[in-house]
Amino acid sequence: MPVTDADLLVRAVRVVDQAGVGLLATVDAEGRPHARWMSAVSSDRLRTLHTLSAKETRKMDQLASNPLVCWVFSTSDMTDTVQLMGRMKVHNHGLAAQRVWDELARAVRTYAAGPLSDDAHLEMVVLETIIERIEITSPALKIFAPRSIALA
Repeated sequence: MPVTDADLLVRAVRVVDQAGVGLLATVDAEGRPHARWMSAVSSDRLRTLHTLSAKETRKMDQLASNPLVCWVFSTSDMTDTVQLMGRMKVHNHGLAAQRVWDELARAVRTYAAGPLSDDAHLEMVVLETIIERIEITSPALKIFAPRSIALA
């Protein structure tokens, strides 16, 4: 029986939820890619993905010039790899930052040992990726080339 898009979406959600940390790729104003590991959470079956960032970072400059991003998550044994492509929006709401921090604290304990910030001058913003396309590879399911999942 063939694997449906619905089956793959369930699998992709599970991979992202279990990983908690993904690789976020952005592109700078000169077109050079940059990638960094970041914690992220989704509470809406991968329609959006949320993370936090300090407002004054290279990443924020890159997003200002090009909001298109790609996230990569995988299982620890690499049997499933999920790519999320979309457009990043920045939200400057303190309450939203606290809500996302709380979600991240539950999802990824390693990075959530302290308060939102020990630096009272560090302004945090919520980064929301509006996911436009999901791709998954799964050698366990014999899917070796990325298979796109339609977001209806």
